[in-house]
Amino acid sequence: MKISIINYGLGNTKSIENAFKKFNINILVTSNKTEILNSDGCILPGVGSFHTAIKILKDSKLDEIIIKLHKNKVPILGICLGMQLLFESSIEKEKNRGLGLIDGNIEKLKYSGDIRLPHMGWNENYISAINKKNKIIEGLESNFTSYFVHNYCLFETDNKNILATCKYGSNEFITFIQKDNTYGCQFHPEKSSDNGLMIIKNFIEICKKGTK
Repeated sequence: MKISIINYGLGNTKSIENAFKKFNINILVTSNKTEILNSDGCILPGVGSFHTAIKILKDSKLDEIIIKLHKNKVPILGICLGMQLLFESSIEKEKNRGLGLIDGNIEKLKYSGDIRLPHMGWNENYISAINKKNKIIEGLESNFTSYFVHNYCLFETDNKNILATCKYGSNEFITFIQKDNTYGCQFHPEKSSDNGLMIIKNFIEICKKGTK
């Protein structure tokens, strides 16, 4: 089994790679389209701005590879900006179209006097009651903590796709999503201690199941 981390220049690929290596699997950081397409699972990382990231993916045709993986039901995990790219659009800087794999639009967190932006540090995620038996959140508490660094987020999508939400000031936003074999987390599992490792372990098991 092989899992690929898409290397397009905007992800903290090393820390993600190190987290996956704790489970003794074949993890590959690559931008090679053939290697990505031949993977049993794929990680879409992301740190930085939406408009820059989607331009790089489209210019390199990696967007087409990710869409093909989604259609083929190969497990995908988008992390932070990587999650945001899975949706239809983002208003960051200017409105840009995303990969369009899941319905929803990325907006800016609302500022109020009792919070700071970006939203950075540890916060609680509240697991959706209708999706509490989802494989990727198996073993997590119903209000598990994780590590965030972001200014933009997802406020609305189809309820059946929502795995968890978070509250920050007046904001209640979506932190964990799933559609078919495509998953996304606004937080950084690779920086979220035991909870993050549990999610990574569960994702690996999902990828293994697809190889049987």
